[in-house]
Amino acid sequence: KEQHLLSSVNCWYLVLNQTRRESRDHATLNDIYINNVIVRLAQISEDVIRLFKK
Repeated sequence: KEQHLLSSVNCWYLVLNQTRRESRDHATLNDIYINNVIVRLAQISEDVIRLFKK
């Protein structure tokens, strides 16, 4: 029974570690989007508005 308990604990430990990794990955993607993609889209939007005003 003790081995079964250890297996359960190991399983939860693996799930916890995977969740932490995914959380870090999501935070990294968030930084990429905020610092690059969103800024670039705003620039494109401003360019398009200027083109239509001409």
